[in-house]
Amino acid sequence: MKNKWIIAGQWVGKGSQKKILIYSAIAFLIGMFLLSQAHSSGVILMAGAIIGIGYGSVTPIFQTQIISSVEPQRIGIANSLFFNSMDAGMAIGAYTLGIVAGVTGYPSIYEVGFVLIIVAGLLYFALTQKRKTEASELSLS
Repeated sequence: MKNKWIIAGQWVGKGSQKKILIYSAIAFLIGMFLLSQAHSSGVILMAGAIIGIGYGSVTPIFQTQIISSVEPQRIGIANSLFFNSMDAGMAIGAYTLGIVAGVTGYPSIYEVGFVLIIVAGLLYFALTQKRKTEASELSLS
């Protein structure tokens, strides 16, 4: 019996990775905005759930894309680099945003996160579009 709650995985299996990434990024953005404006524990819990849905969907899609873009003998290295990069990003982000929170207050770190998600999304789509264009040019020659 299939689990009908695994919607993102089913869409990715059908080749809709970009669609899931867009929806997940939007959920992540909404959650970060809610968190930056939260003044009650209910809003914090709702924001956390929405952020969890966004982040929880984006991470395995990126991991799958990275693993599928390398030769089979390099999958271990790609997987390791993916998780090491995530850990480094979280460590650097926590340190940097801690400084920002000390100077401007906690709501500002979620606003900065909001902007970073937008920048990262734009970079992702620009770079994947460029890569797709280069791949089609190579196949034509």
